Amino acid sequence: MSLYYNYEEASIGYDQARIADGADFMCALFSGLLKKDLSQISVLDAGCGTGNYGLAFLKNGINQLTMIDASKGMLECAKKKCANYKGKVEFRLSILPVIDFPSAQFDVVTFTQVLHHLDSPTVSCSFHDHPRCTEAISQAYRVLKPGGLLLIDAMFDENFNSIWWGPFCPIAFNNMKALRLNKSNTIALLKKCGFSDVTHISRPGACLADPSVYFKIENVSDPKWRAHFSQYKLIESSGELNFLIDLVEKNILEGTLEVFRSKVFENFFLCGDHSMFVCKKY
Repeated sequence: MSLYYNYEEASIGYDQARIADGADFMCALFSGLLKKDLSQISVLDAGCGTGNYGLAFLKNGINQLTMIDASKGMLECAKKKCANYKGKVEFRLSILPVIDFPSAQFDVVTFTQVLHHLDSPTVSCSFHDHPRCTEAISQAYRVLKPGGLLLIDAMFDENFNSIWWGPFCPIAFNNMKALRLNKSNTIALLKKCGFSDVTHISRPGACLADPSVYFKIENVSDPKWRAHFSQYKLIESSGELNFLIDLVEKNILEGTLEVFRSKVFENFFLCGDHSMFVCKKY
């Protein structure tokens, strides 16, 4: 359950912008690292949302998928989306950090863009200040089989450079960073919980949203457009939204929007807006 974003409301139009970016790559990792065919791999999609990644896993050949989420609205969307895979997928309403399954049950646990919703913003980004995140990862370790994999997909250090509005909304930007563990603390936390072979993977230009929607910053004044992306809730809360809207509208009026867009998204194509950690339970 997010502490700053209402996913019951967001579930209505969530899939108009979001995509399962990198899902094929994830499945290749699962099969390669576990040395198993995907049909033999059991996956827990923890914080599954509307099921974009879960559906992609099923399409890639996963036949044993469990999807949990704290939002009834999101989970209903996931059920409808995966209706053609009955017998291969189970759905449960569950609020992280609780993972209410027996120990050593899954080959893979995924946290895809979910851990930063569990704790309140902190200054240090240390795992000591993210108790719910820490507990969720500890629970993931428990429910994994020996040799199983944990995959965390999130925004880490270099990915913050992809945020186009960061230089213009410092309060929201700092709050966004404070919601997330940085890479060094993530590594420390994973090792503290018992994980080994911790690997960070970055893909230049990785984008969680449909680019035809995400890059349309001329729509920043439209609440319906902003509702596609949880990050704008932070700008609304910080009081910096009007400044950002005025800045974009100024570039529109001066005929410089395309130059402005190209400049603010320059780093995006170098680092992408998300990356992942993969690690193993021995």
